[in-house]
Amino acid sequence: MNEAETRIAHPCDWVELTPALCQIMSFVGEGGARARIRALEYINRDLPEKRLRAALVASDNTIIKILEKPDFQGRTVCSPLNPAEGVWIEPPFEEGQRVCIWRASLDEWYSTHPAMPAAVADRQPRAAGEIAEKAEPSAVADHESELSTRARRGRKPHDWELYRAKFYLMLDNDDVPAYADINISDYADRLMTWGRNNFDKSPEQAAMRENVAEWKPLWQRLKGASK
Repeated sequence: MNEAETRIAHPCDWVELTPALCQIMSFVGEGGARARIRALEYINRDLPEKRLRAALVASDNTIIKILEKPDFQGRTVCSPLNPAEGVWIEPPFEEGQRVCIWRASLDEWYSTHPAMPAAVADRQPRAAGEIAEKAEPSAVADHESELSTRARRGRKPHDWELYRAKFYLMLDNDDVPAYADINISDYADRLMTWGRNNFDKSPEQAAMRENVAEWKPLWQRLKGASK
């Protein structure tokens, strides 16, 4: 790569994972843990599907490459209870490399403003020496239709209260005692299977595991209480 080919990830065009997740949380319109879980579910779905375009950026802010679906295989965006403390991707890329999201795609799907300038939406992300492909007219029409439908109906959320009730029923049926070592991954997988069987879809695995981990203490308190 020569100097003329080098592209810089300018903050006007690219967003770090932490502010990106916080923006999605604001778009979701819920507070606390629910917003964080929903935002993590969306970002981990949208990055591989390229709804959110992302780039791998070096420590000197040069764009190494535009990330594609295979780059996210086996990787998950994670956050602490307070995402503002720092969002990361696991497993990480090489040391000194970070993931940034193309601002126009973030604003297109998760805008917190009434409208955005057309000039911003028309810009395409480019890595070093790479020219973004032009969308076919049919793809543009399909995408506009999808956006229109989403604007009318909004994203249909998962019924987490129903999943929580099912989780407690599972624990009761399994006769799990108070303060037992509940296998979070196992119950998350069982809940996802139940969701697919009953609703034809289920939440992302990372979101389900986080919810199960949050629901677990209440079961321990309930079983530990005197009758």
